[in-house]
Amino acid sequence: MKVRTKLILGFSVIVVLLWGIGWFAITSFGNLNSQFSAVEDTVLPGTLAMKDVENNANKAYDETMAYILTDDTQAREAAFLYLSRLQEILDSYFTQVATDTEKLQADLAMATKITDFNFSLEALIQQKDDGVDPDELLRRNQITSMPSLLALQQEVSTRIDLYTEELTSIKTDFNKTYKRSQQALYFSIGLMTLLAIIGATIITRSIVRPLHALHKGTEIIAEGNLECKLGTKAKDEIGQLSRAFDQMTQSLNSSMTSIDSLNSEIAERKKLEKQIQKQVEELKLANDKLMELDKMKDTFLSTVSHELRTPLTSIKSFAEILLTYDEDRDTQREFLTIINDESDRLTKLINDFLDLSKIEAGRMQWETVELSLTPVIKQAINITQAIAKEKTLEVSFTETPNLPNVFCDKDRLVQVVTNLLSNAIKFNPESGEITVKTEVVAEKGKQDSSMVVTSVSDSGIGIAPEDFGAVFEKFKQVGDTLTDKPKGTGLGLPISKEIIEHYGGEIWVESQLRKGSTFFFSLPVAKRIEESEMPEPHEEEEVVEVIKNKKGKKILVVDDEENIRIFLSHEFKRKGYTVFVAANGKEALDMARKQHPDLITLDVQMPDISGFDVTSVLKNDNDTKDIPILILSVIEDKDRAYKLGVNDYMTKPVDNEELLNKVNQLISKNRKNILIVDDDKSLVKSVRYHLERRGYLVSAAYDGMQALEMIEKKHPDLILLDIMMPVIDGFEVIKTLKADPDTASIRIVLMTGIEIDGGRVKALSIGATDLINKGDNFNKLYETVDNILMDEVSV
Repeated sequence: MKVRTKLILGFSVIVVLLWGIGWFAITSFGNLNSQFSAVEDTVLPGTLAMKDVENNANKAYDETMAYILTDDTQAREAAFLYLSRLQEILDSYFTQVATDTEKLQADLAMATKITDFNFSLEALIQQKDDGVDPDELLRRNQITSMPSLLALQQEVSTRIDLYTEELTSIKTDFNKTYKRSQQALYFSIGLMTLLAIIGATIITRSIVRPLHALHKGTEIIAEGNLECKLGTKAKDEIGQLSRAFDQMTQSLNSSMTSIDSLNSEIAERKKLEKQIQKQVEELKLANDKLMELDKMKDTFLSTVSHELRTPLTSIKSFAEILLTYDEDRDTQREFLTIINDESDRLTKLINDFLDLSKIEAGRMQWETVELSLTPVIKQAINITQAIAKEKTLEVSFTETPNLPNVFCDKDRLVQVVTNLLSNAIKFNPESGEITVKTEVVAEKGKQDSSMVVTSVSDSGIGIAPEDFGAVFEKFKQVGDTLTDKPKGTGLGLPISKEIIEHYGGEIWVESQLRKGSTFFFSLPVAKRIEESEMPEPHEEEEVVEVIKNKKGKKILVVDDEENIRIFLSHEFKRKGYTVFVAANGKEALDMARKQHPDLITLDVQMPDISGFDVTSVLKNDNDTKDIPILILSVIEDKDRAYKLGVNDYMTKPVDNEELLNKVNQLISKNRKNILIVDDDKSLVKSVRYHLERRGYLVSAAYDGMQALEMIEKKHPDLILLDIMMPVIDGFEVIKTLKADPDTASIRIVLMTGIEIDGGRVKALSIGATDLINKGDNFNKLYETVDNILMDEVSV
């Protein structure tokens, strides 16, 4: 039942009860009213009329007697007035009061007596007016008027008594009726109250209980528990409300979840806004810095333009002289030497630009090997020796005994030392002095860590203290404060700074104007070993050719630039090789399959098919997969090339002597045999795949015992040996092989997946050629293999 129906029903019951009580009250009050009406209509008017009759009759009699005795006319008029009123009272009484037929006879008798009384008094007054003696009139009064008055008074008194008895009876009936009505009313009120209480209890129970449950549920929900269910079985509006409330809480729960998510998103957005604001501020600062860099770049580009035009102008001018005029041989050699020097200068400028671009773009490829600084410094001195002699400068190098090795890229480290020496030569006056020193110092703040510090000192013009930081900034060159600005782009020191910092070192300068400068750079020590274990430093010897008969050795040159093809063909033919050329990828594939050359030099950027795609096709063809490939490209992407199976990679422009050495090594490889020994079959499969694509014959063993059996049957040129293996570990395999004269000379590269204290020293001490960490890039492993096996054709 709906709440509305319940309330209407309860209200209807109350209305019915009220109507019943009202009806009973109206009936009771009707009875009382009828009794009051009787009193009002008959008893009271009758009693009052009787009193008026008695009063007027007495006053009329008294005034008549006064007139008879005094002859007072006013008394006469008063007597007639009272008699007239007595008649009016009688008329009014019969009109308004005398309606009861039972009392009609008595009323008529009373009326007769009043009439007789009036007539007797009027007769006495008339007789007085006629001159009758007062005494006679008094006597006659005793006979007529006095008895009439007494009879009237008697009748009036009787009637008053009757009306009094009637009033008493009515009062008694009224009291009885009132008491019964009061009792009935109380009973009705009590019954109505009882019924109202019962009805209210039933109705409120059916309403309040679910409302209480709803209230309790809202308190639970107010505490944050939106999982509370308020739904009741009631089918009324409260039940509908509670179910609607459940739907609301469910929606609210979903909304709160959405709000929480939204708040999180808002918080994240605010965080992002702060970050964006911070970035905007940083961008403003960066923009200001870029504006400054733009100015410096404008100056830099102007300098670069000048520096590039200068050697180009010299090359073009002397080339035109040689082409136009017939100069003698000495003059031609002089001009060609100038052209060659200017070409080297132009190449160095371009290499500096390319290095800077790769460093800024994060595309510089860094090689990390352990090396000694002594041969690196000597190589850099040899490179700069010629320009030092032009200015009669003496370059001295004081070697440090037992200098620890460092980790670095050899070519990059040579570049750093060369840059420092070139600067020293550039800013040094003629007949000056340049000194190079090395020493080992403790790293700042670390007692157990050491650094190898190299210094290059000159006796030149010096640098102002405020310019110390600027000398290492990109696109900025600090000029001589005393003389004109020196030649150069000023890129050497910024590039050197990037290289040294990449390998965990520092570079700085100390200088005084007019007294010279000293540039320092430091690199962390690669390892700590006892002096007795320290290998003697050695200089790398130049690789020379040992191929006695180059006839029949064929090289395929692939490049879309005709001048490059002509240059390479000339150099290779001059060394005795048979050369074929291809101008694009399609020609290269056709020529490789037709001629099957001993080596392919390959450019990467070609119009139809790129060098990488050509490599992929060749290395996946059984007829051509063993042909060594040497890439010559301006693009430096060695990782991709080595993954495709390229044997070696050189970046243009190339050094002729280095190019011919690599060609000689690759052609002399002659399908070397390699044995891989490792219990990780997936690793063996991967390494074997890449080595076979590089032209090697590869076999595999999966434990030390199997490796020893295979080595006894097949004498490999190189063994790649894992240290941790079942049955026999790598160290035991090496000891066994080195103890046998037939296998003692086999080159062995140890491979390990864990860090071993003094691992490299231990490996070298027991006869291993090198040690490779499996966590390193495997390109290092493949380059190590190439270097070891190619050393067999070098002296």
